[in-house]
Amino acid sequence: MLAFFLAVGLAAHAMDELRGRPLRTRIPSWALVLVVVVGLLGALALGIAGVDRVGWVLIPFMVAGPCW
Repeated sequence: MLAFFLAVGLAAHAMDELRGRPLRTRIPSWALVLVVVVGLLGALALGIAGVDRVGWVLIPFMVAGPCW
């Protein structure tokens, strides 16, 4: 759930805001880029930790997830 929040809740919404400002915020672009990087790296780190617990079956989801 935390990885989903980091990737979709934070990173995806920050990317949306970078591409046209649909929420009309005044958050600086550098801060939005920072949120994207931290969110995606955090989700990736949790995914890597999950491979140790769940197994290699998790890797296709980690690769395909950002593509959608």
